[in-house]
Amino acid sequence: MKFWRICVSFIMTAICMTTLLAGSCGAVPKSLLVMPLDKAFTLSDFEDEQDAEDVVKFMTGKLDVAFKGTSSYDVMEPSMYYKRLRDEDRAKLFDDVSYAAELGKSLGVRFVVTGRITEVNTERVKRGSVLNRLTAKMEGNYQSHIGLELKLVNCSKGIAAATKNYKVVRSGHTADEAFSNACTFAADSFVDELIDSAGNVAQKKSASAGLVTEVKNDIIKIDQGANASFFEDEILFIVRDEKIIGEAQVLEINKDYTVCRIFKNQEEIKTGDSVQRNK
Repeated sequence: MKFWRICVSFIMTAICMTTLLAGSCGAVPKSLLVMPLDKAFTLSDFEDEQDAEDVVKFMTGKLDVAFKGTSSYDVMEPSMYYKRLRDEDRAKLFDDVSYAAELGKSLGVRFVVTGRITEVNTERVKRGSVLNRLTAKMEGNYQSHIGLELKLVNCSKGIAAATKNYKVVRSGHTADEAFSNACTFAADSFVDELIDSAGNVAQKKSASAGLVTEVKNDIIKIDQGANASFFEDEILFIVRDEKIIGEAQVLEINKDYTVCRIFKNQEEIKTGDSVQRNK
C-alpha cells in the first residue's frame, strides 16, 4: 500500500510540474526575426541620391522597432544573422513560405517576417490656397508614398499566419521626416493588425493613444487621426515618464492627425510626450 501511495504521489507531482512548465512556456513571448525585405521599387527622381538598400534597411528597422513594442514577440537582433542572411534570395523568401519557414527554423526562431517594398516616392507638395498653406504649417510641404507587402510566417507550421498589403502616404516638414513617418505608420499598422497563432491581437505594452508631434502655444498635434476613434471635445491625458503632466481637449480630427487644446498642465508639454485616453 505504501508503495502505491509513493507511486501516486510521484505521478501527481509530475503532472503538476508539467502543468506549471506548460503554463510558463505559454507566457514566454514568441521568438521572431524580421528578414531583409525584397526590393521591387524604383526610386523617384527626388530620391536619386538615396541608395535603395538604405531604404530597405530603414523600413526593416522600423518593423523591428514596432515588434519590440509588443509583449507578444521576443525580437531577435538582425545583426546576429547578417552574415547568414545577406546572400539570401529575398524574393524567394517572400514568395516561398515553406522556404522562409525552413530558414527560420534553422535559425532557431518561431516566426519570421518577410516582405517586399513595391513603391517609394517622396515629393514636395505645392500648397496654393490659404487653407493648404495653413495645413502645410502643421503637416509639412513633403509627402512620402510607400507600398508594402508583408507576411508573418509561422515556422513550425510552415504557413503564412498573416499577409498584409499597405499603400501609405504621410507628410513631413522635410523629405526625410515624411519618409520616416510613412515607414513608421506602415510598420505600426502591420503589428497592430496582426493576429497571432492563438487568434489574439498582439497587444501593445503601452496604453498610449498617440504621441505629441507639434506644440504651438496651447495647441498640440497628435500623430493619430480617425483611426484612433477620438471624438470632438474628448479629454485626453498627456503623460511623461508614467506621470500625467497635462490635459487636452480634442478640437479637430483629421485622417492622419488630431489637433487638441491644452487647458491644464503641470509641466511644459513637449513633442514626444505620450497621450492617453484614461488614467
